[in-house]
Amino acid sequence: LCAGAGAPPAAEPASAAPSVTDVQTLADTPVDMSEIVSLCKRRGFVFQSSDIYSGFNGFYDYGPLGVELRANIKKAWWADVVHRRDDVVGLDSSIIASPRIWEASGHVAGFSDPMVDCKESKQRFRADQLLFAPVRLPGEDAEAEGELVGYVSFLEGSDNEGEAYKAAKALLKKAGKSLPKGVMPHIGPIRDFTEASPEERALVGYVS
Repeated sequence: LCAGAGAPPAAEPASAAPSVTDVQTLADTPVDMSEIVSLCKRRGFVFQSSDIYSGFNGFYDYGPLGVELRANIKKAWWADVVHRRDDVVGLDSSIIASPRIWEASGHVAGFSDPMVDCKESKQRFRADQLLFAPVRLPGEDAEAEGELVGYVSFLEGSDNEGEAYKAAKALLKKAGKSLPKGVMPHIGPIRDFTEASPEERALVGYVS
């Protein structure tokens, strides 16, 4: 031992493995997305890119733990999708290519981003960045769905459920519908706007 070195610290007692009941309780406990985002920030997993300057939707920076987690997920995915199959091989090519490649692939002549115009806000959005969901009043049974109030849409972000409830609240107010305190409307399923049928698109309201 080095001079001055004391005895090694005593090992901490091993914690008992969680029981099936504990795991089921955790699985049934509702978790708000803001809590997950806050945990990721505190533990150094994931940060929204340029977070201190309002951030960018869809772009994230990985901290020390996040880098390791991301690498482990990528390694597990690669082993399952590539190594375990005989008909799949890996490829890592440059994203910068000759313009003739994009012409041959049809991107130049036929590729376009579908756009959506909001008739109320007069703003234009990319359809693949919009989410929408139906909003229904609660039925007589707490789990049952009642009258369809309409559809809401909002830009995809880090808290899609929160944005859906905020838009639903505005829709209910506009429709003159009120709910008892503590009662929430039924919202969902939340889907990509590109999946909406023509009938649903006609019913989707203001984009928040």
